[in-house]
Amino acid sequence: MLSIKERQRYLAKLGYYKGKNPTNVWEIGRLNGNSSERVGHPTQKPTEIIRRFVKSLSYEGSLVLDFFAGSGTTGRVCIEENRHSIMVDADNSLTGYFHKHLENADLSKSKPYEIIENPSLDDFLNMVRNSAN
Repeated sequence: MLSIKERQRYLAKLGYYKGKNPTNVWEIGRLNGNSSERVGHPTQKPTEIIRRFVKSLSYEGSLVLDFFAGSGTTGRVCIEENRHSIMVDADNSLTGYFHKHLENADLSKSKPYEIIENPSLDDFLNMVRNSAN
């Protein structure tokens, strides 16, 4: 039986390195009023928080649904991380906020995307079916 130190050395030789244990506290700076990330929505969340959720709860190419899209941060992160996104919000100003997000987004690594606003129910269901394939 190997000691803990021997086991760690053996695993390191194989390329397995002990990572940092995750904590239950995320240290992410708040969005202040003059942040370059800010698009004008009163309750906008930092992209880093949304990015952590999207990357940990979905995989590339999957569909992310945001029923309370607000400023469109989830849509922006989904485009940057190559996920499909459906955004819903009762406020019609979502489109304006989302386009401001796209102006600030780093789309250099993202795949081509398409924005479809207010599709019919049939078109929407076909898009969801096709994204599953």
